[in-house]
Amino acid sequence: MTKFRVVVAALAAIPLWAAPGIAQAATPAAAKTTSVGFTLNAKVLDGGEQVTSVRINTSKLGKIKASSLTTSTFTVHAKSTSPVTVGSTDAIYSLYDEDRVITGVSLTKGDVVITFKTGQGVSGASTLGYFVPGGDMGAARKVLLNLTYTITQNSPLTLTNGKSVTISSFTQGKLSDPEVDAFAYGSSNGIKYRLYTPATHSGKRPLIVWLHGNGEGGLGTAGATNYNNESPLRANRGALAMTGKDAQKLFGNAYVVAPQVPDTWYNIDSAGYATKIKALINSVVKKHKINTDRIYVMGASAGGMMTLQMAGRYPSFFAAATASAPAIYVNRNSAYTMTEEQLLKLKTTPTWLVQATNDATIDYTKSSLWAYDLLKEFGSVNLTTYDNVTWNGVTYNGHWSWVYTAHNDPSKTVQNRYGNSETVHVWQWMAGNKR
Repeated sequence: MTKFRVVVAALAAIPLWAAPGIAQAATPAAAKTTSVGFTLNAKVLDGGEQVTSVRINTSKLGKIKASSLTTSTFTVHAKSTSPVTVGSTDAIYSLYDEDRVITGVSLTKGDVVITFKTGQGVSGASTLGYFVPGGDMGAARKVLLNLTYTITQNSPLTLTNGKSVTISSFTQGKLSDPEVDAFAYGSSNGIKYRLYTPATHSGKRPLIVWLHGNGEGGLGTAGATNYNNESPLRANRGALAMTGKDAQKLFGNAYVVAPQVPDTWYNIDSAGYATKIKALINSVVKKHKINTDRIYVMGASAGGMMTLQMAGRYPSFFAAATASAPAIYVNRNSAYTMTEEQLLKLKTTPTWLVQATNDATIDYTKSSLWAYDLLKEFGSVNLTTYDNVTWNGVTYNGHWSWVYTAHNDPSKTVQNRYGNSETVHVWQWMAGNKR
């Protein structure tokens, strides 16, 4: 419901303009009451997707004076609820029920846009929650929350014609994230996926395969079902980074496919996920014009492990593999997920490993460093090590080294054909490899 905080001044019994001999002024315009819809605008930041603004469909109401808009014109309340049933032994984190902090109110093509405070650690902004079925952190998954935004108008909008507008009700519309929405939905052999088609795709184009982390998989039968094909794109910028103009220019307009495992990549053998992902990639190749000499695989955490598994099991298929914080040794279980024999199958595939040494989830020495030491004699592996994960002055969880990969930060020095030293970054290196 629309709320106003309006002070009404007392008027004389006989208005001045009606008195004899006084020139008559225009009658004050009555406030116009109307209903409008609004869209939630979101963006995937390094720490995950957040609602950054709402756009109210006011263009049909008339031309609004920008000067009548301030950060106190509206109040916006955000409430999130779980999309899955939370049982007595389950838990869900990151729920909220609070007012958003408004940082600006402006006009875009006649629509009012209210922008919010966003960033790492800002409450009430995330589109994702963390569902832990049965208290089992190993089965925890990120889920797309049900979002309810309530807009309250605190003062009238003034139009350039002098009239004022009272919005009687606001109807919430879709969640809009252009980067995420650019990926179409698909399914192959029981595996759901999202597919980005480059703006220019005539002729054969490269294909980049992004394999998500454990938290972005489906819940399977672990307490609830939430196989929504959403969190692999919304949890971090891993896949989205490869659709940006810089990456697309380097790769020459690449397709990007992001499969979602129904439960966890750790079931690679029991569920036959390597075979199923390979079949999914083959189906994309069959449906689209893909250069099979330029198929790249990259992933993070459990998806980093799966990246190395796929490259090792299909050693003549991928042009290059990039794994961030690959879950070769999981601290939670004190267990290896790959053997020395499996890792050595990567010796013919150009591979780049990225990890922070303060990673508390995946042991650096038993994962990236171990894999590098096994493969370095074959000359096909690179390792970029960081002390921690800090980007643009923000320090993230030490496990999140994919933040660096998503910004094309890992690099190495090489000798170019003129004998001079040259810095090559990970995307450039990937794009330069062919089968």
